[in-house]
Amino acid sequence: MMVRSHTAMLCRSLGLSLVLLAATSACKDPQPKIPPAAVIRALEGQVSVKTNEQAEALAAKIEQALLEGNIIATGGDGRATIEFNGGNRVDLQPDTTLVVRAAGGSAAQFGAVLLTGKAKASSTGQGVLLAIGTPFGLTGVGGSSAALELSVAGGPTGVVGEVILTSADGNK
Repeated sequence: MMVRSHTAMLCRSLGLSLVLLAATSACKDPQPKIPPAAVIRALEGQVSVKTNEQAEALAAKIEQALLEGNIIATGGDGRATIEFNGGNRVDLQPDTTLVVRAAGGSAAQFGAVLLTGKAKASSTGQGVLLAIGTPFGLTGVGGSSAALELSVAGGPTGVVGEVILTSADGNK
């Protein structure tokens, strides 16, 4: 009699455990978490982030994760440092808009599109390519230690180190 009672209690406990396990599994987000393409590391002045073109602009925050399609805009007094994986970063100057891309070109693991203003791109050379699109074409850093300044009005300038430049018509 004691064995049967003990077995019944174990079966009930096991059944309750399975029900709780199923309930907690059902509550989990079915969508896998998308790793960020970049993170905001520094801010100064007015800087906003939009999740997409139609979204409302919200104040940017230090350590804010940025995903594919996020748009970062600096105001007249704003500056921001965006860090991409692999030791690549982009320093946005005042009155600049940048769109984050998960992949930036044919060989790039990460990317961005400079829509307005000026930025400085730099890499510690960890081998992760970052491509930045401008009206002049694609600029890639990441293969080795490098830095350059980009402007929507004037294209890439101040190149230091190994930088890949591809014109708008596809010429390197």
